[in-house]
Amino acid sequence: MSTKTSISATDSRTVASFHGGLSLVQSGKSAKRVRIRDREQANVLMVELGRSLAAPGIDAEAVFKPHSVRKVYSYAVSEADPTKMVRKSEDGKTTIGEFVEGKFRALQVLR
Repeated sequence: MSTKTSISATDSRTVASFHGGLSLVQSGKSAKRVRIRDREQANVLMVELGRSLAAPGIDAEAVFKPHSVRKVYSYAVSEADPTKMVRKSEDGKTTIGEFVEGKFRALQVLR
């Protein structure tokens, strides 16, 4: 798959690369130089990104935002049966089920 960009190759440079083809690219010219904090440097961010992608799952706080208007669920593959999905709600209710035509169908409510 190819993508078109309006930035020429001479206007961009690779700042950092990560295995698997992921790269951080700086493009264009900035109007002024700014001091970037050490923890926000590209090499530090790429290491943190690598750690995040290596660990499965994400924190519950990232899924369940406080004061959310819509009901939000977290989905994962069941460890006991990989053909089933586990749905968790913000209140801790766990449901085993499967997706049928793009919709979650509950098979068993655990708590």
